[in-house]
Amino acid sequence: ICREWQLPKQTVHTICKDFLNRGWVALLPSKKDKRSKEIHLTDAGKTQIGAIADALTHCEETVFRMLG
Repeated sequence: ICREWQLPKQTVHTICKDFLNRGWVALLPSKKDKRSKEIHLTDAGKTQIGAIADALTHCEETVFRMLG
């Protein structure tokens, strides 16, 4: 995440920790490397992300309509 989106590790860690506390994500051991963990959305996380994605899609559609 840090490399792909060019975000500081501290920022990503803080956000992940917040999402864990809210129950939106779960950290599971990586199947490839047991020392690493993968971030998975929980059902609650999918609900939250769905609402955000819907709002974002609506904003994008509005912008495209304005651009013509």
